[in-house]
Amino acid sequence: RGGEMRLAGILNGISDEWSPATDPKIPQNYRLADMEEGKRVCKAALQRELGLEEDPEACLIGFCGRLCFQKGLTLIMGSVEWMMQGQP
Repeated sequence: RGGEMRLAGILNGISDEWSPATDPKIPQNYRLADMEEGKRVCKAALQRELGLEEDPEACLIGFCGRLCFQKGLTLIMGSVEWMMQGQP
């Protein structure tokens, strides 16, 4: 019985079980074939919900985690300038 899995978790916070095709909590479900339209609708809804200007060209960066160095926040912050190159 020593080989039985006693604990289970999501490795590094990434779950391969989530799918935008079936998520009931997003405004529009989408698959690969209609991904651009689905992401556009979801992005606009998120901008509205957050009180942001609806701008399909705006860069949105999301982070869900503790604000500590173990979560890689310094890597994200160190990449923002690079990610924003060419953005208005």
